[in-house]
Amino acid sequence: FFEPTHFISFIFFSGLPTPSKMSSSANAKPLQGKVCLVTGASRGIGKGIAEGLAEAGATVYLTGRSTTEFSVEKRLPGTIAGTADLCTNLGGKGVALQCDHASDEESKALVAKVLEQTNGKLDVLVNCAFCMPKPAKDFFGRNFWEQEASRFWDEQSRVGARNHLVMSSLCAPALIASKGVIVNVSSPGGQLQMQGFPVTYYMVKAALDRLSTASAAQLKPYGVTVISLWPGMVSTERMLAGANLMGGKAVVAALPHRGHLDHG
Repeated sequence: FFEPTHFISFIFFSGLPTPSKMSSSANAKPLQGKVCLVTGASRGIGKGIAEGLAEAGATVYLTGRSTTEFSVEKRLPGTIAGTADLCTNLGGKGVALQCDHASDEESKALVAKVLEQTNGKLDVLVNCAFCMPKPAKDFFGRNFWEQEASRFWDEQSRVGARNHLVMSSLCAPALIASKGVIVNVSSPGGQLQMQGFPVTYYMVKAALDRLSTASAAQLKPYGVTVISLWPGMVSTERMLAGANLMGGKAVVAALPHRGHLDHG
């Protein structure tokens, strides 16, 4: 398993400090003064990326639906306030902003608020918010004709692809000004077969990867880098809870065939 914070090196692109340019000082903060926005950071990969950015010195605005007063996931820990506190304790600055990215209006209000507070500055956008349809027993391990395929598609594409297009569009002007970076958290499922995952999951991840390549082509002349990040297996709260619930079988079921990505 990878830890969520291991993916933070992917933001060192396009004008941001690279590892070779970092100070050798133990207290070096290569992202000091940078402003980052991470969606879907109550828990999981989004939380880990937010922590990594903060540890490098960045101010991290992070979004999610789970707050101290209300948690979307009843069985999983994590809130945006908790992640923000961790970010601040790691040496950066964490700012929690509740947002349901299924709503374009909430996304618009969120970006407007961030840019108002930062005087229009934004260096990194990490699109990580994703809707995992429920119940899990119907989502995983079933043929598409045995599922509520249209509902699964609608829920995942709304928060898993469409929302990333919306956020990228809203943030593009500020990122062009800073020659910044967009990171779209995707999956090998965009191109490769993985055991147990539904057809709709592959469709959404393929759409997200094409969003990354197509938007990268249009933003390249303006100095903005777009990355499609495939984390693979990560020890998130959801993955660990599933493994505990099923005695490790959840992890085995989610792995690609025989530990390798299956092209067939």
